[in-house]
Amino acid sequence: MARHLGLQRRRAMVADLTDALDDPSGIVREQALIALSQLKRHWTEHADEIDLRIRALARDSHLGTRVEAMVLQSVWVHERVQAARRATLGGDLARAESLLVATLDDVPGDRRAGYALGRHYYDNGQETRGLDVLRRYGMLLDLPLLAHPPVIDGRVDEEVWLSAARIDSFWQLSRHHEAALPTRLRTELRVGYRPEGIYLAAVCWDDEPQNIVIEQDADSDRTGRGYHEDRIEFYMDPDFDHVDMVQIAVNPQGMRQDLAFPAPREYDFEWDAHGEWAASIGDDRWELELFIEFRGEHMSPPIPGQVWGANFIRVYRGKEFVQWTRTSGNAVQPDQLGVLLFRP
Repeated sequence: MARHLGLQRRRAMVADLTDALDDPSGIVREQALIALSQLKRHWTEHADEIDLRIRALARDSHLGTRVEAMVLQSVWVHERVQAARRATLGGDLARAESLLVATLDDVPGDRRAGYALGRHYYDNGQETRGLDVLRRYGMLLDLPLLAHPPVIDGRVDEEVWLSAARIDSFWQLSRHHEAALPTRLRTELRVGYRPEGIYLAAVCWDDEPQNIVIEQDADSDRTGRGYHEDRIEFYMDPDFDHVDMVQIAVNPQGMRQDLAFPAPREYDFEWDAHGEWAASIGDDRWELELFIEFRGEHMSPPIPGQVWGANFIRVYRGKEFVQWTRTSGNAVQPDQLGVLLFRP
């Protein structure tokens, strides 16, 4: 009897909390969303209404409300993406496409659903259509062939890198939710290639450069200290098989760490990238330039029109991680990388 009454009380709370989503106070709306997230299995007949309200509140003027709504919305999107994946595995490609298209109709601009749809097309015989979708949702980078090789000195000259592809949108990585939340960190990357290798420049704005954390003081440090510092990480899957990949990371002191991931949860610390890298710290930023040769294991030269999987991550103070392509759970997700398209 007590349990039955408790369930009734929770259902009544859901109705009251749903009403509170229209409260004029942003703090009340935020707290109502937090409470509803803890009562999700009791939404029952209110579920459709709550989902609609959440999608509207994801554009709310109150920051806390907007963040909580985006987190809850990401749960709904994740469920739809997983349902589409199951349909694909079951051979029902039409249903998978329908689920993903409907999700994007309901949540326009959602990067997780956009990525899933692009990969759905690309992996199932519609490569051009898939690449177009990934480009539309900011998860494909058209990599130009640079006319001249930049000098790698750790000081990013805007004119030298002007023709390179540009990235300035990054998203917070969290182990606690699936939402792609924007970051307050201002970061800009430039990427291009030449026949000899791939070039990258990064400008990481920083209001307190005197507090930059540097733990690694030698190249290819194997102590693990590098994971607790400021740095830029570059992940690549050159054969785009979504299984193995490599990582190159450089900190503000210009120290490099590289390794390969031959399979999920496997690490090859003996793999070495060939190239040049340099960094510098200024008054309001730190900068990085990186050149990686198309040489050695995992780094065969691409041909024009080829695609690689890739992701870029800025680590801030060893605590905050922001990504170009938002992965789920952690950064080592070769099946969730964005795409580099090597242009002629």
